[in-house]
Amino acid sequence: MNRNFWVKENAEHFLVLSDIENGRNLKWIFKTFDRELNPLNDTVLVLDRSYTVRNINSDDKYFNFFFKKNYSNEKDYLYVKYDYILNTFSSYEIGLPLSLTIKKILLYKENLILLSNLKNGRNLVSIYNVNTRQLNNIYDYLYSDNDIIDIIKSDSFSFDVLLSKNGENNLKIIERKKYSINRDFIGSYSIESNKNSIIESKKIRHNKKEYNVSLLGIKNSKQALGFRIDLLGEKLELLNEKKFLEINVLKDFFISESKILNKKIDKKDPNNLKLGYEFYIDTLFISNNQIHISFESLKPNYSNDGFSNYSYMPYYNSFTGRYDKKINPKFGGYSHDISIYLVLDMLGNIKLSSIERINNLKTFDNKPYVNYLINGDNLISFFVNKGIITLFKKDIIKNIKSQVEVFKLKVDENETVIKSETNPEGTFHWYSNNYLSYGIQNIKIKNPTQNIIKRVFFISNFEIN
Repeated sequence: MNRNFWVKENAEHFLVLSDIENGRNLKWIFKTFDRELNPLNDTVLVLDRSYTVRNINSDDKYFNFFFKKNYSNEKDYLYVKYDYILNTFSSYEIGLPLSLTIKKILLYKENLILLSNLKNGRNLVSIYNVNTRQLNNIYDYLYSDNDIIDIIKSDSFSFDVLLSKNGENNLKIIERKKYSINRDFIGSYSIESNKNSIIESKKIRHNKKEYNVSLLGIKNSKQALGFRIDLLGEKLELLNEKKFLEINVLKDFFISESKILNKKIDKKDPNNLKLGYEFYIDTLFISNNQIHISFESLKPNYSNDGFSNYSYMPYYNSFTGRYDKKINPKFGGYSHDISIYLVLDMLGNIKLSSIERINNLKTFDNKPYVNYLINGDNLISFFVNKGIITLFKKDIIKNIKSQVEVFKLKVDENETVIKSETNPEGTFHWYSNNYLSYGIQNIKIKNPTQNIIKRVFFISNFEIN
């Protein structure tokens, strides 16, 4: 293996994208597979070697790719739609009138919603029509100091812009603004607190209502000490609000963590409580009239010796012809320490909760790793790291824990895994209880005459019960 690989799934299939040098060009190889991992289509798209893929989306009919042309002053992009059923491509060259470093893209048929950074550091939200090749900007954000956290697809005709800005006493608030794909302003709602900063927020729609889950923290810090739920109506009016500042779900866990934390918890002084963990909202869904939420802590390590592979970008640079580019010689990866799972009723009251320490999980990517399944009264949590599945079961009703189980991803009988790398690697839910995991391994292949050692890109499909 000496090139780059990307994986993307939809409901029934998944695609593997790779690139191969071809003189002045790059061959982009598209391979699709069904649920049994049987190959379906295999086709090639030849592009100038200056193109690199920046974003991949999927739906029931298309895999959508957004390529950036390097050294084009951030103006030239290419949008490719791959119909994997007909095995055909539609491509659209995009020449922007100004330099934009695109961070995220939402797809709406012929319209692309772009979240970008300008060279002066400002944020910009734009709408690009691939048919008319026109770029229309929402200038509200061009002259403000507010940070755009995210853009989120609301429905087929509208999207949300999440803003982080200073409120009273310089506490951070998050404002959610809704726009139509024609740039028309629909409405807004601010998530704020008199005593805490709002760190992060996610939403889910159910029965024409919106449930916003937000993390609360202290001033000028990303360390979370609680969360809240805001229930909004169709017109973004506030219907209900729940705050969990006393972090009751964490109390028992931290009894054994620190005497200082114990004293602060016993004094019920959560506003001054510093846990030292940055949490991220991961799972958020509604099932059987219950809200399921999970949080995971991630902490960067910058005390590395400089030789860990966490210090390197894993992808090949087609322009320079070099691979591992150092991003920070002291970066030693992200440690994952705590996972929290909550089940609430539709009014936001906690019904079930689980908090566990994650052992020996360090990753290159800044993203949650733990996956969850509810099987009867059991909460199953697991993650895949370095080709190994670490699984934990817990009776969430009786709060009875079982032992941690460890499994290796299967390989062919004539292969032995020597080493599994951490970047790139990933695991995501595909369908039902099935998951896809991918990464890079060094394997030994046995044959009658000799042993062959190879570095390979692998994909594994497994089921959790």
